[in-house]
Amino acid sequence: MGEQGKYAELLKQFRGVATIAAGITLAWPWLFHAGVLIQWLMAFSELGHPPVAWRDDPMWLPWSGQYYWITQLMFLAAIPIALPVSFLAAALSAPTLGHACIRCYIAIINWGLVLTWTIWDPFRLFAWWLD
Repeated sequence: MGEQGKYAELLKQFRGVATIAAGITLAWPWLFHAGVLIQWLMAFSELGHPPVAWRDDPMWLPWSGQYYWITQLMFLAAIPIALPVSFLAAALSAPTLGHACIRCYIAIINWGLVLTWTIWDPFRLFAWWLD
């Protein structure tokens, strides 16, 4: 019981950490989108008109430019860190295989919605942010 008890306790602790990591990484892309929207609204209030891509550079505006490095860091960390961790944490935090599959499907749907919103870009927020 000694060795198995240690491994069972370690696995239980790891599942708790994996559950927290799964929640954070599922919220990550939406936090990035909220950050870009906040930066766009700051630029809108600063410029007096909606920011235009290729003309109003988000990095060189006094207020929103200070916030640019935070959204850029969130964007650069999304693919290599948050995407794999979201699937790994979703699979490892589930008590059964069925729960793991459901959590991975939720991660796929979440990232698919975020990617669709970014590509569709109805208000040209990301075209402005990426210029």
